[in-house]
Amino acid sequence: MKKTTWFAVFVTVLVGATYYFEFYQAGKEEVLKVKESKIISFPGEQINQIEIENKLGKILLKRDTEGWRMLAPLKDWADNQFVEDFVNGLSSEKSLDTIGDESANASGGVKWSLYGLDQSLNQEFTKVIFTHQQGTSILIQVSAKKNFEGNSFLRRGTENKVLIGTSQWILRSQKSPLDFRDKRLFRGKIGAVEEITLKSQKDEFQLVNKDNKWINLKN
Repeated sequence: MKKTTWFAVFVTVLVGATYYFEFYQAGKEEVLKVKESKIISFPGEQINQIEIENKLGKILLKRDTEGWRMLAPLKDWADNQFVEDFVNGLSSEKSLDTIGDESANASGGVKWSLYGLDQSLNQEFTKVIFTHQQGTSILIQVSAKKNFEGNSFLRRGTENKVLIGTSQWILRSQKSPLDFRDKRLFRGKIGAVEEITLKSQKDEFQLVNKDNKWINLKN
């Protein structure tokens, strides 16, 4: 084989190796870093249950084929748009930083009391549990404390490290049952309504849907 041919083969191999290590491999590592930085590992659309325990009590929400329902503290329809915003907002959150070794005590553990996450001291924090449609759950403990930038201190499951999340964790996890409850006065299908009657102590007013037009039969 001629020297020029060997040189061409060498250049081709060199270019291929450079592409693999500098671009392809780097791209895979970047995707892995983004995945690892996510606080909730599964997508929002695959979450079908949320449990929140804060100073206002316990809230349990479950999704079925018709949307989100509230199961605790009472059984009722949930505000579907509000719950979807809650799920999508927090499931897309990424950890801004982690605290571990630098805060470890002599026994190798994190000083949870510094971050408002020490259960033994009855420190106030919120629990949010996200359940995947296949049954896997992720517990996030949200401290009432914030760092100097207003970000949240979090603990995921039993991990021995503190995650730094945005202020959205504190804001959203402190919501009340009323925030999640369906607030509509009429919960049926608007398109199925054929008649509306308004009554007062002195008069009565009636509207009827006739030929796709609302009319007052008396006038």
